[in-house]
Amino acid sequence: PEFRFENLGLIYPHLPFYLLIPFYCIPGLSPMMAPYLASIFAGAALLVVWQQQLLERGYGTRFRMALLLTIIAHPYFLWAITSGTVQDALSLILFYAFYRTLSLLADERDIRSFIVLALILAAYFFVDERALFLFIALLPLLPLVAPRRMMKASPVSIYAVITFPFLTSLASWAYLNWIFHS
Repeated sequence: PEFRFENLGLIYPHLPFYLLIPFYCIPGLSPMMAPYLASIFAGAALLVVWQQQLLERGYGTRFRMALLLTIIAHPYFLWAITSGTVQDALSLILFYAFYRTLSLLADERDIRSFIVLALILAAYFFVDERALFLFIALLPLLPLVAPRRMMKASPVSIYAVITFPFLTSLASWAYLNWIFHS
Protein backbone atom coordinates (compact mmCIF):
# COMPACT_ATOMS: atom_id res chain seq x y z
CA PRO A 1 0.00 0.00 0.00
CA GLU A 2 2.94 2.39 0.45
CA PHE A 3 4.14 1.91 -3.13
CA ARG A 4 2.15 3.75 -5.78
CA PHE A 5 3.15 4.82 -9.26
CA GLU A 6 1.80 8.30 -8.72
CA ASN A 7 4.48 8.77 -6.04
CA LEU A 8 7.19 8.33 -8.66
CA GLY A 9 8.13 11.81 -9.78
CA LEU A 10 10.52 12.81 -12.48
CA ILE A 11 12.07 15.65 -10.50
CA TYR A 12 14.87 13.37 -9.31
CA PRO A 13 16.60 10.57 -11.23
CA HIS A 14 14.02 7.85 -11.45
CA LEU A 15 15.80 4.69 -12.64
CA PRO A 16 16.50 3.47 -9.05
CA PHE A 17 12.76 3.53 -8.36
CA TYR A 18 12.03 1.38 -11.41
CA LEU A 19 14.77 -1.08 -10.46
CA LEU A 20 13.16 -1.51 -7.03
CA ILE A 21 9.93 -2.90 -8.49
CA PRO A 22 11.15 -6.55 -8.74
CA PHE A 23 12.31 -6.43 -5.12
CA TYR A 24 8.82 -5.39 -4.00
CA CYS A 25 7.44 -8.51 -5.68
CA ILE A 26 9.45 -10.94 -3.56
CA PRO A 27 6.94 -12.79 -1.38
CA GLY A 28 7.45 -12.40 2.34
CA LEU A 29 9.80 -9.43 1.97
CA SER A 30 8.76 -6.30 3.81
CA PRO A 31 8.45 -3.31 1.45
CA MET A 32 10.73 -1.38 3.79
CA MET A 33 13.52 -3.92 3.21
CA ALA A 34 13.43 -3.78 -0.61
CA PRO A 35 15.83 -0.79 -0.95
CA TYR A 36 18.31 -2.40 1.44
CA LEU A 37 18.22 -5.69 -0.43
CA ALA A 38 18.64 -3.91 -3.79
CA SER A 39 21.59 -1.89 -2.45
CA ILE A 40 23.30 -4.99 -1.08
CA PHE A 41 22.69 -6.82 -4.35
CA ALA A 42 24.20 -3.92 -6.34
CA GLY A 43 27.25 -3.78 -4.04
CA ALA A 44 27.78 -7.52 -4.31
CA ALA A 45 27.49 -7.35 -8.10
CA LEU A 46 30.08 -4.58 -8.22
CA LEU A 47 32.50 -6.56 -6.07
CA VAL A 48 32.04 -9.71 -8.16
CA VAL A 49 32.69 -7.85 -11.42
CA TRP A 50 35.72 -6.09 -9.95
CA GLN A 51 37.19 -9.31 -8.58
CA GLN A 52 36.65 -11.04 -11.92
CA GLN A 53 38.51 -8.28 -13.73
CA LEU A 54 41.36 -8.46 -11.23
CA LEU A 55 41.52 -12.24 -11.73
CA GLU A 56 41.68 -11.79 -15.51
CA ARG A 57 44.63 -9.45 -15.07
CA GLY A 58 46.49 -12.13 -13.13
CA TYR A 59 46.41 -10.81 -9.57
CA GLY A 60 46.84 -13.38 -6.82
CA THR A 61 44.19 -14.42 -4.35
CA ARG A 62 45.79 -12.75 -1.34
CA PHE A 63 46.20 -9.44 -3.12
CA ARG A 64 42.62 -9.55 -4.41
CA MET A 65 41.28 -10.36 -0.94
CA ALA A 66 43.30 -7.52 0.59
CA LEU A 67 41.85 -5.12 -1.99
CA LEU A 68 38.38 -6.55 -1.40
CA LEU A 69 38.63 -5.96 2.36
CA THR A 70 39.93 -2.45 1.73
CA ILE A 71 36.96 -1.62 -0.47
CA ILE A 72 34.45 -3.22 1.89
CA ALA A 73 35.88 -1.23 4.83
CA HIS A 74 35.71 2.08 2.96
CA PRO A 75 33.11 4.38 4.59
CA TYR A 76 31.48 5.50 1.34
CA PHE A 77 31.06 1.93 0.13
CA LEU A 78 29.58 0.93 3.47
CA TRP A 79 27.25 3.92 3.44
CA ALA A 80 26.10 3.32 -0.14
CA ILE A 81 25.42 -0.36 0.43
CA THR A 82 23.91 -0.34 3.92
CA SER A 83 21.88 2.88 3.88
CA GLY A 84 19.22 1.57 1.51
CA THR A 85 19.78 4.30 -1.04
CA VAL A 86 19.73 2.40 -4.31
CA GLN A 87 20.86 5.56 -6.07
CA ASP A 88 24.25 5.52 -4.32
CA ALA A 89 24.79 1.81 -4.91
CA LEU A 90 23.97 2.12 -8.61
CA SER A 91 26.16 5.20 -8.77
CA LEU A 92 29.10 3.11 -7.56
CA ILE A 93 28.50 0.60 -10.35
CA LEU A 94 28.18 3.23 -13.05
CA PHE A 95 31.17 5.19 -11.80
CA TYR A 96 33.28 2.04 -11.92
CA ALA A 97 32.06 1.38 -15.47
CA PHE A 98 32.82 5.02 -16.33
CA TYR A 99 36.35 4.73 -14.93
CA ARG A 100 36.94 1.39 -16.63
CA THR A 101 35.83 2.76 -19.99
CA LEU A 102 38.05 5.83 -19.63
CA SER A 103 41.03 3.63 -18.82
CA LEU A 104 40.32 1.44 -21.86
CA LEU A 105 40.07 4.56 -23.97
CA ALA A 106 43.37 5.94 -22.68
CA ASP A 107 45.35 2.68 -22.66
CA GLU A 108 44.05 0.67 -25.58
CA ARG A 109 42.72 3.50 -27.76
CA ASP A 110 39.59 1.47 -28.41
CA ILE A 111 37.16 3.40 -30.59
CA ARG A 112 34.13 1.51 -29.24
CA SER A 113 34.95 2.95 -25.83
CA PHE A 114 33.64 6.32 -27.01
CA ILE A 115 30.21 4.85 -27.64
CA VAL A 116 30.25 2.89 -24.37
CA LEU A 117 31.36 6.02 -22.49
CA ALA A 118 28.50 8.00 -24.01
CA LEU A 119 25.96 5.32 -23.08
CA ILE A 120 27.31 5.06 -19.54
CA LEU A 121 26.98 8.82 -19.11
CA ALA A 122 23.43 8.73 -20.46
CA ALA A 123 22.50 5.92 -18.05
CA TYR A 124 24.36 7.64 -15.22
CA PHE A 125 22.14 10.69 -15.67
CA PHE A 126 19.05 8.62 -14.90
CA VAL A 127 20.66 7.18 -11.76
CA ASP A 128 22.43 10.09 -10.12
CA GLU A 129 21.99 13.84 -10.41
CA ARG A 130 25.76 14.31 -10.02
CA ALA A 131 26.23 12.93 -13.55
CA LEU A 132 25.76 16.43 -14.93
CA PHE A 133 28.78 17.64 -12.99
CA LEU A 134 30.78 14.61 -14.08
CA PHE A 135 29.84 15.29 -17.70
CA ILE A 136 30.87 18.95 -17.49
CA ALA A 137 34.17 17.98 -15.85
CA LEU A 138 34.86 15.40 -18.55
CA LEU A 139 34.55 17.77 -21.50
CA PRO A 140 37.83 19.69 -21.04
CA LEU A 141 39.65 16.49 -20.02
CA LEU A 142 38.54 14.49 -23.06
CA PRO A 143 41.60 15.43 -25.19
CA LEU A 144 43.81 13.82 -22.55
CA VAL A 145 42.26 10.38 -23.06
CA ALA A 146 41.20 10.53 -26.70
CA PRO A 147 43.60 9.31 -29.37
CA ARG A 148 45.66 12.18 -30.77
CA ARG A 149 45.05 11.09 -34.34
CA MET A 150 41.30 11.42 -33.83
CA MET A 151 41.63 14.74 -31.99
CA LYS A 152 43.66 16.17 -34.89
CA ALA A 153 41.35 14.79 -37.58
CA SER A 154 37.98 15.72 -36.10
CA PRO A 155 37.63 16.87 -32.50
CA VAL A 156 34.01 17.86 -33.08
CA SER A 157 33.06 14.28 -33.91
CA ILE A 158 34.53 13.00 -30.63
CA TYR A 159 32.55 15.56 -28.64
CA ALA A 160 29.43 14.82 -30.70
CA VAL A 161 29.63 11.08 -30.02
CA ILE A 162 30.16 11.66 -26.29
CA THR A 163 27.59 14.42 -25.80
CA PHE A 164 24.67 13.35 -27.98
CA PRO A 165 23.31 10.48 -25.82
CA PHE A 166 23.81 12.51 -22.63
CA LEU A 167 22.10 15.59 -24.04
CA THR A 168 19.28 13.41 -25.39
CA SER A 169 18.77 11.97 -21.91
CA LEU A 170 18.86 15.44 -20.40
CA ALA A 171 16.37 16.80 -22.95
CA SER A 172 13.97 13.87 -22.53
CA TRP A 173 14.11 14.22 -18.74
CA ALA A 174 13.45 17.97 -18.99
CA TYR A 175 10.57 17.38 -21.42
CA LEU A 176 8.93 14.79 -19.18
CA ASN A 177 9.31 17.07 -16.17
CA TRP A 178 7.71 19.87 -18.13
CA ILE A 179 4.81 17.64 -19.21
CA PHE A 180 4.09 16.04 -15.83
CA HIS A 181 5.20 18.71 -13.36
CA SER A 182 4.90 21.92 -15.40
